[in-house]
Amino acid sequence: MSLIPEPDLAESLLSFRQAGAANLLLVRPYSIDTSWLSRVQKIELSAVFLLSALQSEIQVLGFVTDAALPARSDTSVTEQDFYTLAKHYSATVFDLQKAIPLHSVEIPKPWGQEIWFTGMEDRGVSGVSSNLSEALPGQYLENTSVPLPWLLSMAPLFTHQAVKLALLKILDPLPDPVLGDLYFELHSKKYEVYVVTRIDEQAWPDGKAGIRLGMNQDQRTQYSGDNEFRSSFLKAVRAYHAVRKRIDTEPKRIPTKAVRAEEHKLRIHMQSFTAVQSLELGDTVVVQPDMPHSLLHGVRVVEFQSPVYERYIISFAQKVLTQNNWDSEQAIERMQLGAPSLPEFEAVECNDLVNVERIVRFDEFNVWQIRLQPQGIIRLTPNIPYAICMGISGQTHVAGLDILPEHACLIPQAACKLNIENTSNSTSACLIAAPGL
Repeated sequence: MSLIPEPDLAESLLSFRQAGAANLLLVRPYSIDTSWLSRVQKIELSAVFLLSALQSEIQVLGFVTDAALPARSDTSVTEQDFYTLAKHYSATVFDLQKAIPLHSVEIPKPWGQEIWFTGMEDRGVSGVSSNLSEALPGQYLENTSVPLPWLLSMAPLFTHQAVKLALLKILDPLPDPVLGDLYFELHSKKYEVYVVTRIDEQAWPDGKAGIRLGMNQDQRTQYSGDNEFRSSFLKAVRAYHAVRKRIDTEPKRIPTKAVRAEEHKLRIHMQSFTAVQSLELGDTVVVQPDMPHSLLHGVRVVEFQSPVYERYIISFAQKVLTQNNWDSEQAIERMQLGAPSLPEFEAVECNDLVNVERIVRFDEFNVWQIRLQPQGIIRLTPNIPYAICMGISGQTHVAGLDILPEHACLIPQAACKLNIENTSNSTSACLIAAPGL
């Protein structure tokens, strides 16, 4: 994004405090580049803010529209004037100092679907909806969503310090064996963390599922060295790729009995080089760069990952729709061969009401796993640029917003000082990701 509206909202807030006015309406026209799309275009937007002096604080409301509005700074307006303006442009209104609900978008996959909460690219753009629970008499609230990048462009230094957001998504594979298994792939730069939120009972009757993670260490020792192991694995992948191409290029992709038998035999041989780690509900998996991995069918997980898109596909038991060929040779050459290390959780705060653990510490962001008993309260680390929260169980009150399981919110910088608490009568759990957390 480019052309941040200036002066920044934080500067206007400081001037407003010093002026002592009751309200200040700010209208700022600006333009941004759609850098999250492959076809970059310039779009014109207008950000509208209302700063209101309350008893002990200043409230900051705002909305963004693609209507061309003239710049304006007006202290003679009322709160109702602001809402009338929002209604005129059918705009979604936000309190920029409280958590903001993230509106997900579903992305179909050959193996199931991904549900994006902070995704912004050609395949889909996540949104945000109003965090104002109800309108006062005569006020207007729009319950639809606006694109997440529009919100981030309104006042980037004020809301998230112009820092790129971590990617939050849910991976939801089909329960069918093979058909619901994800790509066996690796990333050269991206860090990922999975938390298991559901295991399909029909796919895994005993509640123990799995993820293909790393290479088979017993099989590795049967070779004279790692070069021979890599070479043999690549040979097995190429053999499977050949039969996979024969199936995928058939008009109806219905293989004969002989071809099905060959595909099965070659797939089992290829997968014998890999390792499968057992998974149960609530388990955490950390995927480091260059670690080959593939989540298996019927395992639903919440995933936080670095905000980059890059991958090397080693193999896939279906036709790959997003690229013509696999990246087997490059991936096998660079992949880690050692067994993956188990996550080491760091205790952040632990008492009768609160249990907070840091489950990953990445360069771009860290993740806290929070469990709260009724009346349990915590606060985030000061001075982080933003945070993202995903509900896991129960109901957690996060920076002014109630979060349910598999619902998520963006916590703007100004809201990171607010409480995260359990105001219900049962235990709640959530995940929080933020840089420097």
